[in-house]
Amino acid sequence: MNVTIHDTLTEEAREIRKKVFIDEQGFQDEYDETDNRSVHFVLSDNGLPVATCRVFREHNMDAYTLGRLAVIREYRGKNIGSLLMQEAEKYVKSQGGTAIILHSQCRASGFYEKLGFVKFGDIEDDQGCPHIWMKKELSMKKETSIIKETSIIKETSIKKETSMKITIIHGQSHQGSTCHIARSLARKLGGEVTEFFLPRDFCEFCVGCTACFAVSETKCPHYARLSPITQALDDADVIILASPVYVYHATGAMKAFLDHYGWRWMVHRPEPKMFSKQAVCISTAAGAGMKSTNRDMADSTFFWGVAKTYRYGAAVMETSWKRVSRKKKHKIDRQLALLARKIQKNHGHVRPSLKTKLFFHAMRLMQRCGWNPADTDYWKAQGWSGKKRPW
Repeated sequence: MNVTIHDTLTEEAREIRKKVFIDEQGFQDEYDETDNRSVHFVLSDNGLPVATCRVFREHNMDAYTLGRLAVIREYRGKNIGSLLMQEAEKYVKSQGGTAIILHSQCRASGFYEKLGFVKFGDIEDDQGCPHIWMKKELSMKKETSIIKETSIIKETSIKKETSMKITIIHGQSHQGSTCHIARSLARKLGGEVTEFFLPRDFCEFCVGCTACFAVSETKCPHYARLSPITQALDDADVIILASPVYVYHATGAMKAFLDHYGWRWMVHRPEPKMFSKQAVCISTAAGAGMKSTNRDMADSTFFWGVAKTYRYGAAVMETSWKRVSRKKKHKIDRQLALLARKIQKNHGHVRPSLKTKLFFHAMRLMQRCGWNPADTDYWKAQGWSGKKRPW
């Protein structure tokens, strides 16, 4: 038995649900928009898909909703449903979820009660079938997963040897195609994910006072509000900058955010931790402009000193993720799986490129001239004016 996870509703999952819910149980409205924002689990036995379910998270909630659990007739009574529920629970825990909520058919509630779920609320009718809400609080005990790699095309969860810390900066506050792709990559990488949405979490414009350059970054009028994001960037192993294309460039919110880190460019006072990090710049468009948008963001990661920056652009040909074709979503999923593998392979031993080292050397020579005392003092304190290097 093995389980694979997908960002889109696969044909295998669709067919299982059709057999169980439409053909056997008579439901009509089986597929809905929630499928577009869910992750879908498929359990297979020697390559034969036999069970499926979906999991999704409501915005700003630590509880995940599980639904559409279906096992084909021939495999019922073989503990398949329990195995799939265990894998879904492990996934929710890995994403920081603290509880699972589900809307059970009343006749199936006993199955979920054996797994630790508790009923709440009133019985409700769903297409003529009585349903009851149930919930399970999750402990954070680590567990062993039966999820295995099967193929790059189908899998979404990739086997990990070491956990990563991932920080995502979203260039807009709503959760569109770019957000879905960034989150999909983070799920494939695994580990602890921290997200910020612009301008919701930071909406200030740089006022051009130059205090961060000339004196200290703490003199920036927006320093305190920016600090949580700065800390998350410093703590991350992988930084994901995600922006939709706005008139062939990154969003204004992303640009305003990056403007606040000019003092961290190598020409001034780069953070030593950046030289061992990886970054990904992600952009989407209904048409074109991904290359220039990714360049807007990658310019900053290079000048911050980030060791390796990947760029991923997707022409989704839509303004809504819900309307992106299934074929295109599958293609994106495969590409992200390959990208995740590269990042995981480099995790823990990535080194700056020759270009970065040459630029750092040029900045080192400039700092020895002492043109800006705040920067010169910083470089001396780091030991970079001598033989020490951040890598």
